[in-house]
Amino acid sequence: MRSALLLCSAVLLTAGLATAPAQAQGRKTGTFQACYSNKAMPGGVSVRLDTVVVAPEKTMSGQVRMSQAVNPPLNVTLPVKGSYTDRGGRHLAKLASPEMPGRRVTMDLVISKNWKAATGAYTLWLDTPGGAKKGKVSLRGMPCQP
Repeated sequence: MRSALLLCSAVLLTAGLATAPAQAQGRKTGTFQACYSNKAMPGGVSVRLDTVVVAPEKTMSGQVRMSQAVNPPLNVTLPVKGSYTDRGGRHLAKLASPEMPGRRVTMDLVISKNWKAATGAYTLWLDTPGGAKKGKVSLRGMPCQP
């Protein structure tokens, strides 16, 4: 039993040492959560983006929630997935929801090197009159919800 504990401790210590340089430089590796929201102006579109990032594959998936206090009110939650590339110390992400009748969203984001903020644009298609809703968004990192 004691040798098993020592082996587990050695494995955990080795894993910690292997990831320490990447974490010390502010880079995230492996699979991790990245969650964002904006500070919407009164009457503006509120956006909450919760994703799981798989760094080795450069993919992201999760959900986006958009709401707006207008008449009729906007309250949409859609799954999104996509990929990102690293360029110039930032991450360029393209996310989209699956094609569904009446509701779809696409997002093009520029995410900071440390994954703590993002800016970009979205297009939201709804099954209501008025066509697509387009907008720009500035997101800040938030604790992820369970």
